[in-house]
Amino acid sequence: MLDEMVMVEVINHRLRDGEALETAIFVGAVSRLRPVLITALTFMLGLISMLLAPAVI
Repeated sequence: MLDEMVMVEVINHRLRDGEALETAIFVGAVSRLRPVLITALTFMLGLISMLLAPAVI
């Protein structure tokens, strides 16, 4: 949810600076893609380590 708010703020900032709507949306979305992907990758790596660990009962 925080990522979406940050992306909207980036888009609004670019629109205030006079960029076209399509350009502002594209650049805003691309600029937030890397942090979201890194967060998802970190989460997946944590889950993989739990899957490969032996079960303790």
